[in-house]
Amino acid sequence: MSASPRRIGILMPEMLPMPPVKGGAVEYWVHRLVQEWEPKGSELTIISRPADVEGVGGVRYIGMKWHWHEKTADRLKQLAHAGSLRRSLFKAVSSLSYSLRAQRVARDFDTLIIENDPVALMFLRKRRGQRVVLHMHNEHLTARGPVSQYDRALEKADRVVFVSDYVRAEAAAAFPRHAARFVTVHNGTDAVPAVSGTDEARPFVLFAGRLVEEKGPHLLLEAFTQIAAEFPVVDLRIAGSSFFADAPRTAYEEKIRSLAGALGERVTFTGFLDRPRLEALYAQAEAVVVPSVWQEPFALTVVEGMAAGRAVIASRVGGIPEILRHEETGLLITPDAASLASALRRVLGDAGLRQRLGQAARAEVEQRFSWDRVIREFSTAVEGDGA
Repeated sequence: MSASPRRIGILMPEMLPMPPVKGGAVEYWVHRLVQEWEPKGSELTIISRPADVEGVGGVRYIGMKWHWHEKTADRLKQLAHAGSLRRSLFKAVSSLSYSLRAQRVARDFDTLIIENDPVALMFLRKRRGQRVVLHMHNEHLTARGPVSQYDRALEKADRVVFVSDYVRAEAAAAFPRHAARFVTVHNGTDAVPAVSGTDEARPFVLFAGRLVEEKGPHLLLEAFTQIAAEFPVVDLRIAGSSFFADAPRTAYEEKIRSLAGALGERVTFTGFLDRPRLEALYAQAEAVVVPSVWQEPFALTVVEGMAAGRAVIASRVGGIPEILRHEETGLLITPDAASLASALRRVLGDAGLRQRLGQAARAEVEQRFSWDRVIREFSTAVEGDGA
């Protein structure tokens, strides 16, 4: 008699649906994971907000529909100012409700992977013999929430996987008694096909990401304004929205659109783009800029730009120096407009430099950030060497 398959559940954060029809870096990462990962003798299930589209074949989806009080809290959160106490409280209502409901389902799995949500780990009633893996994509463990409660919650995690050594080190300093169970698995990305020629009438510099202050698009606009007259045929593309596909425009977005006004038609805001359209922009850009002004946990856009063979300019913050080697696979800068303007001058004014950095970057991705490597290392972290 054959043994029953091992049930592996992946519990997603509470906001966005799976498959990732509204975007989301964590959601896209998990979507690509389950497309490639085939753990031996196991069945994969994703627990998330529902999406009315077909998922990955062979993967089961459990949709946690929005309750009325969760929807109300989310609407009120959207109306509150970013960083305000009201916004945090409304987010907590929706998040706690989702976590409490989801944990009833989560206990059924032999192995449970909790994606980027230490609150869900707090409320999990782990059953005997269940293996629990917390996968952290950012600094929620150390930058948000009750550290003492998280410390107790981490007792339930058999392994905690971090996307960079930077985030892992921050967590190890905050929770030293758990650090032996902490590991790093860098994110991966797909190769972006090279293009011959371009659909664009003029060359352009690309920013891709959430339009929020910590990602630094205002810094790029300030730097581009400084060099615009020196490169009159180069434009700027800003791809993304404040959070997800149909997120309302924020006060910060209005601010950066106002900054862009002085540059006229040379700046284009594309809004949210699906993966094929975003990859087309990566493949055609002269340079990709990641001007983050916070301690970026990983910055997937850095790796995506590298995978397209582009010259990448990125802030020397957080986990980015683990990805990008200065002067070898890209340029690292201090996050200020003058440093960014100087790097843009170098890259836009030297086709040989762009080609050298882009070729080295693509080779680096193939060696260090391929999905084959991600699957192998993540599988070992989740299931052990026999996975």
